[in-house]
Amino acid sequence: MLSLQQIKWGFSAQINRLAAREIDLPVLEGILEDFRITNERLLVVYSSWENLRLAAPPNQLIELLRSRLAPEGCLAFPTAPFKDRLKDYLLPNPVFDLQRTPSCRGLLTEIARRRKDSRRTPQPGCPYSLIGKSAGQYAEMQKDLTSPYSEDSFLAEVHRQNGLILTLGVNFIWNSGVHYAEKKQDEKLRVFSKERLPYSIKNGTTTIATESEYLHVCQRDWQFIHRAYRRRPSFSEIRRYGVDYSCVRETDSFAVFTEAIDRGYIRKCE
Repeated sequence: MLSLQQIKWGFSAQINRLAAREIDLPVLEGILEDFRITNERLLVVYSSWENLRLAAPPNQLIELLRSRLAPEGCLAFPTAPFKDRLKDYLLPNPVFDLQRTPSCRGLLTEIARRRKDSRRTPQPGCPYSLIGKSAGQYAEMQKDLTSPYSEDSFLAEVHRQNGLILTLGVNFIWNSGVHYAEKKQDEKLRVFSKERLPYSIKNGTTTIATESEYLHVCQRDWQFIHRAYRRRPSFSEIRRYGVDYSCVRETDSFAVFTEAIDRGYIRKCE
């Protein structure tokens, strides 16, 4: 007869095996069904390929996500060329090559960037690689290259169209929409620099010299933000086989970030 401790060990080992298993694509398809993701005009995906442990190549996942778009829809992946701060990236006066500068936001985003049907937005502070019928239209919208979060940026368009934010293998704190909300309330927060740092954008044979503001370090209370998310009607989260997934409409997400700013849960670090 097994002792209580042996039963506990066996139960723990079973949980660990389930958590470590590779996830088949139909499991992920079922999660998209649970989230009721279908016929989307704008679907923005934040991900960790390593955390997903998907038993399928990245392009199969991209095609699965693309199948959830409306005919004119667009699938977006963040493809920022730096891991930490935009200021540190800008200081050497870099050339941001839309076709060649790699993404530092994980394997799935880099695979999306390299696709022949992918188009990339031009501001290096918060670029996205876009796939879908309207990708070219959205990629060419931004003319104000001095801010990653200008009113003609892709994130501003996601807000106007109330796009869907989906996280795969990561949680909601990866959502760059927080910076768009911070930009909208910068008179209160004062977290964007007055200084502009030079950089260049290369697109094929064309190179444009310009400059950009950058974001100072902020303090964000993610526990408050999570509680606020859970009160929003469009927010859903699932944990399956040890992997986190969530989705939320941009207008709900923006409202959460705005509330956090108004109540002091997002503020500039002194």
